[in-house]
Amino acid sequence: MDYSTLATELFTKISATEQEMARNRMHQAARVEMRILEHVSFTKCAVSPGELSSVTGKSTAHVAMALKNLEKKGFITRTPDLDDRRRTAVTVTAKGQSFFDGRHEFMRGRWERILRGMGENDAREYVRLAARVLELAQQDDLRSFPQEVQSNTDDSGESD
Repeated sequence: MDYSTLATELFTKISATEQEMARNRMHQAARVEMRILEHVSFTKCAVSPGELSSVTGKSTAHVAMALKNLEKKGFITRTPDLDDRRRTAVTVTAKGQSFFDGRHEFMRGRWERILRGMGENDAREYVRLAARVLELAQQDDLRSFPQEVQSNTDDSGESD
Protein backbone atom coordinates (compact mmCIF):
# COMPACT_ATOMS: atom_id res chain seq x y z
CA MET A 1 0.00 0.00 0.00
CA ASP A 2 1.28 3.48 -0.89
CA TYR A 3 0.69 5.39 2.36
CA SER A 4 2.41 8.47 0.99
CA THR A 5 -0.12 8.82 -1.84
CA LEU A 6 -3.04 8.21 0.55
CA ALA A 7 -1.68 10.80 2.98
CA THR A 8 -1.29 13.33 0.17
CA GLU A 9 -4.86 12.69 -1.03
CA LEU A 10 -6.27 13.07 2.49
CA PHE A 11 -4.18 16.17 3.22
CA THR A 12 -5.33 17.77 -0.05
CA LYS A 13 -9.01 17.18 0.77
CA ILE A 14 -8.68 18.44 4.34
CA SER A 15 -6.57 21.39 3.27
CA ALA A 16 -9.09 22.48 0.63
CA THR A 17 -11.87 22.45 3.22
CA GLU A 18 -9.78 24.35 5.77
CA GLN A 19 -8.71 26.93 3.17
CA GLU A 20 -12.33 27.60 2.27
CA MET A 21 -13.19 28.15 5.92
CA ALA A 22 -10.05 30.19 6.61
CA ARG A 23 -10.74 32.68 3.80
CA ASN A 24 -13.08 34.45 6.15
CA ARG A 25 -11.14 36.05 9.05
CA MET A 26 -14.43 36.44 10.93
CA HIS A 27 -14.79 32.68 10.86
CA GLN A 28 -11.31 32.28 12.37
CA ALA A 29 -12.11 34.74 15.16
CA ALA A 30 -15.43 33.01 15.82
CA ARG A 31 -13.65 29.65 16.11
CA VAL A 32 -11.32 31.02 18.78
CA GLU A 33 -14.25 32.57 20.63
CA MET A 34 -16.20 29.30 20.48
CA ARG A 35 -13.18 27.34 21.75
CA ILE A 36 -12.87 29.75 24.67
CA LEU A 37 -16.60 29.62 25.39
CA GLU A 38 -16.50 25.82 25.20
CA HIS A 39 -13.66 25.62 27.71
CA VAL A 40 -15.18 28.09 30.15
CA SER A 41 -18.60 26.41 29.84
CA PHE A 42 -17.29 22.90 30.47
CA THR A 43 -14.93 23.97 33.24
CA LYS A 44 -17.80 25.46 35.29
CA CYS A 45 -15.34 27.62 37.26
CA ALA A 46 -13.23 30.71 36.69
CA VAL A 47 -10.23 30.32 34.39
CA SER A 48 -7.35 32.65 33.59
CA PRO A 49 -6.58 34.20 30.20
CA GLY A 50 -3.24 32.35 30.36
CA GLU A 51 -5.04 29.02 30.65
CA LEU A 52 -7.23 29.98 27.69
CA SER A 53 -4.12 30.85 25.71
CA SER A 54 -2.76 27.37 26.39
CA VAL A 55 -6.06 25.69 25.54
CA THR A 56 -6.50 27.55 22.25
CA GLY A 57 -2.85 27.68 21.24
CA LYS A 58 -3.27 31.42 20.61
CA SER A 59 -1.24 34.31 21.98
CA THR A 60 -2.45 36.12 25.08
CA ALA A 61 -3.11 39.19 22.88
CA HIS A 62 -5.31 37.09 20.58
CA VAL A 63 -7.15 35.66 23.60
CA ALA A 64 -7.60 39.16 25.09
CA MET A 65 -9.28 40.30 21.86
CA ALA A 66 -11.57 37.26 21.83
CA LEU A 67 -12.44 37.81 25.52
CA LYS A 68 -13.29 41.44 24.77
CA ASN A 69 -15.67 40.31 22.02
CA LEU A 70 -17.24 37.62 24.20
CA GLU A 71 -17.69 40.08 27.04
CA LYS A 72 -19.29 42.61 24.66
CA LYS A 73 -21.77 39.90 23.62
CA GLY A 74 -22.54 39.21 27.28
CA PHE A 75 -21.21 35.63 27.09
CA ILE A 76 -18.44 35.93 29.70
CA THR A 77 -17.38 38.18 32.54
CA ARG A 78 -13.85 39.18 33.46
CA THR A 79 -13.23 40.11 37.07
CA PRO A 80 -10.12 40.60 39.16
CA ASP A 81 -9.11 37.35 40.87
CA LEU A 82 -10.14 37.43 44.53
CA ASP A 83 -6.81 35.96 45.69
CA ASP A 84 -4.57 38.04 43.42
CA ARG A 85 -6.10 41.26 42.07
CA ARG A 86 -3.42 41.47 39.37
CA ARG A 87 -4.92 38.37 37.74
CA THR A 88 -8.19 38.13 35.85
CA ALA A 89 -10.83 35.45 36.36
CA VAL A 90 -12.99 34.56 33.34
CA THR A 91 -16.42 33.00 33.91
CA VAL A 92 -19.32 32.15 31.63
CA THR A 93 -22.60 34.05 32.02
CA ALA A 94 -26.06 32.46 31.86
CA LYS A 95 -26.42 33.97 28.38
CA GLY A 96 -23.08 32.51 27.31
CA GLN A 97 -23.91 29.07 28.73
CA SER A 98 -27.27 29.10 26.97
CA PHE A 99 -25.67 30.13 23.66
CA PHE A 100 -23.01 27.45 23.98
CA ASP A 101 -25.53 24.76 24.92
CA GLY A 102 -27.66 25.66 21.88
CA ARG A 103 -24.64 25.63 19.57
CA HIS A 104 -23.45 22.33 21.04
CA GLU A 105 -26.89 20.76 20.47
CA PHE A 106 -27.01 22.14 16.91
CA MET A 107 -23.62 20.57 16.08
CA ARG A 108 -24.56 17.27 17.75
CA GLY A 109 -27.72 17.18 15.64
CA ARG A 110 -25.73 17.98 12.51
CA TRP A 111 -23.34 15.09 13.18
CA GLU A 112 -26.30 12.83 13.91
CA ARG A 113 -27.76 13.60 10.48
CA ILE A 114 -24.42 12.99 8.78
CA LEU A 115 -23.91 9.67 10.58
CA ARG A 116 -27.51 8.62 9.86
CA GLY A 117 -26.89 9.36 6.17
CA MET A 118 -23.85 7.09 6.22
CA GLY A 119 -25.82 4.09 7.47
CA GLU A 120 -25.15 2.10 10.63
CA ASN A 121 -22.05 0.16 9.54
CA ASP A 122 -20.26 3.10 7.91
CA ALA A 123 -21.19 5.40 10.81
CA ARG A 124 -19.76 3.00 13.39
CA GLU A 125 -16.64 2.51 11.28
CA TYR A 126 -16.22 6.26 10.81
CA VAL A 127 -16.45 6.93 14.56
CA ARG A 128 -14.01 4.10 15.25
CA LEU A 129 -11.52 5.38 12.65
CA ALA A 130 -11.88 9.02 13.76
CA ALA A 131 -11.12 7.99 17.36
CA ARG A 132 -8.09 6.03 16.16
CA VAL A 133 -6.82 8.97 14.07
CA LEU A 134 -7.14 11.30 17.06
CA GLU A 135 -5.33 8.81 19.28
CA LEU A 136 -2.45 8.49 16.80
CA ALA A 137 -2.33 12.26 16.26
CA GLN A 138 -1.94 12.80 20.00
CA GLN A 139 0.85 10.25 20.12
CA ASP A 140 2.60 11.86 17.16
CA ASP A 141 1.91 15.40 18.43
CA LEU A 142 1.10 16.81 15.03
CA ARG A 143 1.41 20.35 16.40
CA SER A 144 5.19 19.97 16.49
CA PHE A 145 6.62 21.48 13.34
CA PRO A 146 10.26 21.45 12.28
CA GLN A 147 12.01 24.67 13.39
CA GLU A 148 12.23 26.08 9.86
CA VAL A 149 8.44 25.78 9.50
CA GLN A 150 7.77 27.34 12.92
CA SER A 151 9.74 30.47 12.04
CA ASN A 152 7.42 31.11 9.07
CA THR A 153 4.12 30.82 10.94
CA ASP A 154 2.10 33.10 13.17
CA ASP A 155 0.75 32.02 16.58
CA SER A 156 -2.12 30.12 14.93
CA GLY A 157 0.28 27.80 13.08
CA GLU A 158 -0.80 29.22 9.72
CA SER A 159 1.80 30.36 7.18
CA ASP A 160 2.13 34.04 6.36
